[in-house]
Amino acid sequence: MTLLIPTFFYISFLYLNIKYNPMKKLLLFTAMLVQACLIGQTLPNGGFENWSSVPYYELNGWNSGNFRDIQRLGVPSITRVTGASGFGIRIQTNVVAGDTSDSYVINTNNPCSDPNAWTGGVPLTQQPTAITGQYRYNLLGTDTAIFIVIFRKNGVHIGDNLIKIRGTGVQSTFTSFSFSVACAGAPDSVIFAAAPSNKADTDLANNGSYIELDNLAFAGTSQTMPNSTFENWTAKTYDIPTGWATWGTGATKTAVSSAGSFAIRLETMSEMCGGENSSGITNGYLSEDSGPKGGRPYTNTIDTLRGYYKYTSMGLDTAMVSVNLKQSGSYVGGGWKKLVASGSYIYFEVPIFSSMTPDTMLIDIQSSRWPVQQANVGSVLYLDDLSLKSLSTGIFENTLASNQVHSFPNPANDLLFIKSENDISIESMEMHNGIGKLVRSQDRVENSKLMKIDIADLSPGIYYYSIKTNNGNTIRNKFIKQ
Repeated sequence: MTLLIPTFFYISFLYLNIKYNPMKKLLLFTAMLVQACLIGQTLPNGGFENWSSVPYYELNGWNSGNFRDIQRLGVPSITRVTGASGFGIRIQTNVVAGDTSDSYVINTNNPCSDPNAWTGGVPLTQQPTAITGQYRYNLLGTDTAIFIVIFRKNGVHIGDNLIKIRGTGVQSTFTSFSFSVACAGAPDSVIFAAAPSNKADTDLANNGSYIELDNLAFAGTSQTMPNSTFENWTAKTYDIPTGWATWGTGATKTAVSSAGSFAIRLETMSEMCGGENSSGITNGYLSEDSGPKGGRPYTNTIDTLRGYYKYTSMGLDTAMVSVNLKQSGSYVGGGWKKLVASGSYIYFEVPIFSSMTPDTMLIDIQSSRWPVQQANVGSVLYLDDLSLKSLSTGIFENTLASNQVHSFPNPANDLLFIKSENDISIESMEMHNGIGKLVRSQDRVENSKLMKIDIADLSPGIYYYSIKTNNGNTIRNKFIKQ
């Protein structure tokens, strides 16, 4: 039996399988580089100290587009409402900056690709004649809400039903419904899915269209689907780093930081629909049908993106940093770097070049290289304190101007002096070598304005130091040991 699914519903669920690939386009840079006047550029919250939290309710025993919708748009599409009795569920289409929410609910773990191939569902062993319940809705424009009811037996579909709900467009109070369903014999399981909008290319979904449901049941049986009265929900929050967008289910806020209170943790995960996907961040935005787009204003032709990371690599994996410079939407330069395994935070730099003056910088960082393999699941990237060298103060808010704390001489031989200015006092210092190993740590002894450090036994090379100040800020810099 073949279920002819409209394009709009197929696209909505197929979208779950799309894997962002910020590294799909690698840029070839011209050999001729133009020296730029390094004016300050802005890239907020590089220290990942500032986050916004979106509270939402997740429906127990069901899957939905909520996580991805909050991640992409900042608002949930599935919400708990007062139902015909107790709680009900609202499934709403949201359109933010031209991006349309997934807006669906389904009771299987495998809602991807063609619904004719859906598996799983919940147990049902009696043959029903109809699906019943209560609903109310506001379907804008020409939107058509839909139900899909699929009955399965021994892994085979024996009843595929598509139900369209249009009516007059508005049903303002909960009203009972009963829709006939076909099933060739007694099933062993059933899949139910619902969505509020037509997402066909020629008839885009309308912002604000919704359908609310309560008390789903099957006529002709004494069995019900788990939590089909929509009474059981779990309160959750989703944390979004200010100034960044994230993708993947493994992008989370963490207190395991290089400096300050927080960093971001990106883990490569097995996805709900099967397959593997990296998690990542971008300073642009996530588009509905492809990877990150946009970026932030930027006009330098030469610069360096820098920061701190630590990385657990699975299956010889590497994390990826990609910087794309654009002018009027066309790529004109950038830079990229692989991040290899490190058990502690280490410093990294990505040189950035452009053959002409750009107007936009798009930064994408992800936990695995593309294409992601099963062996890469479990790769974890911690990222903190991103900054651009062209900035005088870095891009994390709790870092002071570099001229308030400085080291000398540079290069140094036997002794390094670190001096603070104005009312800044030095509380402690940590020093790492180029591969992130801690080689010195020192607390304030007497003079809080001047710290003397013996470096005579250190091997020649570049070293990085972190200073904690009396007001809780962290200042980082580097020096050369001769």
